[in-house]
Amino acid sequence: IYPWPDTLFNGQANFNWENYAVNICKISNCKKLINLFPDFKEIRNSSENWLTDIFIAGDLHITHSGQKIIAQKILSEAFNE
Repeated sequence: IYPWPDTLFNGQANFNWENYAVNICKISNCKKLINLFPDFKEIRNSSENWLTDIFIAGDLHITHSGQKIIAQKILSEAFNE
């Protein structure tokens, strides 16, 4: 799972996507949940241009550098169990 821009702006006080995903994973007996919220929050906190670094301007789609972060996380989680 990864956050959309509005979640990074506004937080999860009204609805917590991470908790929701964990609960869905439990209900469906999934083997693993890969959570990119911490990674994206770290980028948000460390870069003034975090929004355009991760997301295409005016869009919810991920940029090339954002896709790279996701791919690296998936590979890391898949091969470092």
